Amino acid sequence: MIGWMLFTRLVAKRIETDDLLNGIICGLVTSTCLVGYVRPLEIGLVTFVAGIACPTVINKMNQSVTFYDAVDSFAMNAIGGLVGVGGLMLIKFGGIFSQPEETSRFILAESLAVIIAIIVTVIGTMIAHQTGLLFSQKLLLKFKFQGESTNE
Repeated sequence: MIGWMLFTRLVAKRIETDDLLNGIICGLVTSTCLVGYVRPLEIGLVTFVAGIACPTVINKMNQSVTFYDAVDSFAMNAIGGLVGVGGLMLIKFGGIFSQPEETSRFILAESLAVIIAIIVTVIGTMIAHQTGLLFSQKLLLKFKFQGESTNE
């Protein structure tokens, strides 16, 4: 929340309640990846970075005509989660007591999990989009035919 708040204050010259709430959500999403693996100070540093990365992505997406995310879910969940996983890999990889063999397996497992999550998300989004298009087309055709029959 502190990273989000400072970033918003520097960029927009204002802080609103939704900025604070989004910062809290971003911190929760990001820290979920780290809890149980790293110390609280390291969690704080990674969530601070996420508090800057997530509103940056939200600002870019709001300027785009291609992407639409009404509740900024992608930026907070996907980007916050990726920053959390990236921070976890950096902290575990750069640890003084980490063993190279164990670290490489950990990074491989985390990277594979991220790739699978991205693939499942993209495929799921495509299926949901196509299903929504088909449903809305059938619904519109139904209303169109009903409207035509009442006009005659």
